[in-house]
Amino acid sequence: MKEKQFTEDVCKVLVHEDSETVFALLNKAGIEIDVEKDNVFDVIRKIRGLKA
Repeated sequence: MKEKQFTEDVCKVLVHEDSETVFALLNKAGIEIDVEKDNVFDVIRKIRGLKA
């Protein structure tokens, strides 16, 4: 339960970050996004660890 609350809190904070910060965090986590090629579903798959 504590982990779920923590995850929800982190998501609530990330929603209010600017796009550059979110892209930097994703990049730092090893998730590269090609804004010319990827769409939102590709990005979600990458975040979930699936291949786009």
